[in-house]
Amino acid sequence: MCHTRALPVTTPTPTTNTTEEQVEEETTTAISVKQSYNLTNASSPTDPCNDFYQYACSDWENNHTIPKGELGITRKSEIQNYVRRDIWKIIANGSYSTNDTRLNTVRKFYKSCVEYGNISLQETRRQTTRLIERLFGGWDLLSSSSQNLSETSTPQQGVDDFNLDDIYFPILSITKGCPLFSIDINGGTQTIHISGGRFASYKGACEKQVYAENIAPKYYENAYKLGVSPTEESKLQAAFESHTRLCHNLYVARKSDKTAYYKQVKMRELNTICPLMNWKKLFERLFRQIGFKNYKTFKISIADTTALKYHCALHEIELSTPTGKSTIKNMAIMDFMTYHVNTIGLEVNSSESANSEMDSGLSPKFSVFCIEQLKETFPWTLERHYVAQYFKESQRNEVFNMVDEIKKTVNDSFEKLTWLNDGMKRFVIDKLQYPIDENTYIMNEYYARRAKVLDDYRKEVFGLGEKLNAQRATYIPSASYWPTENRININGALLNLPINRDNQTISEKYGGLGWHIAHEILHAVDTSCILIDENGNDRPPNIARNEFLALLKQTECLRKQYTNYDYTSEKSGTIPVLDEILSDNGGLRIAYQTFQRLTRNLTNDAGENTNSSSTSEKSFFYNFAQTFCEKYTAEGITEDMSNSDHVLGHYRVVGALSNSENFARAYNCPVGSPMNPSEKCHVW
Repeated sequence: MCHTRALPVTTPTPTTNTTEEQVEEETTTAISVKQSYNLTNASSPTDPCNDFYQYACSDWENNHTIPKGELGITRKSEIQNYVRRDIWKIIANGSYSTNDTRLNTVRKFYKSCVEYGNISLQETRRQTTRLIERLFGGWDLLSSSSQNLSETSTPQQGVDDFNLDDIYFPILSITKGCPLFSIDINGGTQTIHISGGRFASYKGACEKQVYAENIAPKYYENAYKLGVSPTEESKLQAAFESHTRLCHNLYVARKSDKTAYYKQVKMRELNTICPLMNWKKLFERLFRQIGFKNYKTFKISIADTTALKYHCALHEIELSTPTGKSTIKNMAIMDFMTYHVNTIGLEVNSSESANSEMDSGLSPKFSVFCIEQLKETFPWTLERHYVAQYFKESQRNEVFNMVDEIKKTVNDSFEKLTWLNDGMKRFVIDKLQYPIDENTYIMNEYYARRAKVLDDYRKEVFGLGEKLNAQRATYIPSASYWPTENRININGALLNLPINRDNQTISEKYGGLGWHIAHEILHAVDTSCILIDENGNDRPPNIARNEFLALLKQTECLRKQYTNYDYTSEKSGTIPVLDEILSDNGGLRIAYQTFQRLTRNLTNDAGENTNSSSTSEKSFFYNFAQTFCEKYTAEGITEDMSNSDHVLGHYRVVGALSNSENFARAYNCPVGSPMNPSEKCHVW
């Protein structure tokens, strides 16, 4: 399958109790790890021919510290800081767009978030307890002092008053899933799709099997912060063990069955497959929130009936014990509240400042956490004002011109490739003539998240078009290729510092933003997307297979090269990572050729200063390398190895540049030096 490719974005993960000693330890770890994955034992870190990443990024690394609670920092993180600053200025400017009701709602949300950092722990417990009371009918693990509910509060309900669908619905309504199943709705085919379950609180944790070391301590910590007494530890432990068993079995089922297909069933059969759920009541409740009455005409399909029956039976076993119902309820509440706590935090430092500019007297105060909450909850409103305030028509036109110039280079370059037969050459050239996507997308803390999930469902049910996608918002600093649309999406935040700045030279522009564009364009013909046509449809199997194999054969040199790098050997042969390597290398080559062609046009091949030309070439490669400056903790590197489709930035730089004869010439690197090996790999 051809997946959406996007350059990674680093967003903050709120953490509350990180000490200065921990930060110092993390920083030290990051430096030692960085040194451990040098390409070679550098005799001088400033030698560009030995390790160009160190040459371009060592000063950046020395001048940047990993923020508290985060696994790393990258150049994209810097863009995020500029974006947050710009969004905060819009929110804090009391004279700007005062009649916009949506923006005023955003301001109220932001103010409440900032002020939340000043409320007492007792008030935090009171608010979260009332949420639990409203959604789950109360929680007997909370002490009476932590609940501190008013006389008009709804009396607590016992676990016997709940059905499993009552317990799981609050989780389902904010994540589309629960520990037993997930639900998606296809409005086009009028189908309710039921697939495997998931836990809201720890995405991917089952696969990593790190519960005991990393998750259990946080699990208990969150419970105690919410007001659960340590005397209830045995009940918490029972809930956690149930969570672990069910989550592990979900993972085993997903891992063992890669060929599951959707089977259409009737309501009666669904009740037979999993009688624990009141499916009729569940669907009525869900569609009532969506605001759609005629759901009974919708078909029901199950991704894997055997798996659903199996997991339903596992729940029956859990519930059959004397304390089973209370344990499952405790597990569900902890899953919900851990997800909630991970999202809003139990403590927020409202005075956190990025620089002195944030202390300019504007109110409310600047808060990274609260800005991120706004971006997650109100992306459309922020999008509209962010674009209006910070982007000019001239910038948009410049990006379009860069795309056109890069596509010209792609055409010329691909025409000269000797390993492509005529049919494959015509296909890849024709497919690359797609437009750039300039659309914006609309989506407007528990109820806000639930509203977004319901928006997705509502879009499908009422056929209102594409589901809302906050990741396409202009303020997200990324570029991506959308295979089903055969388009690239260049988000405006990439036009921000440090990737882009005013008065850049052509070499700086194409070494940075130009490379991003070329990288995404080439994803249209990577090993995954070569299998689909320009309309997002599967190509004829025989043709697609032959061209896939031809392309895969050409990548053999790259696979061998990247296997020899630290931290990349285990994943460089996988298709998603290989596709990124392919676009990294091809994108560099295409961006460089475009920069060279435009430079020749400007100088008209006459009177060109040799020294100026050499400096310009060096600037191109230097700007390319600086795109990938990054700094990780040891845990951050492990996380990157497991979850990223990219190799570490260090090897994105040395890998692509060591395959460039133009780079070696610009920096006079002798043949056989680490950055100018005698054997080089080229595909596009």
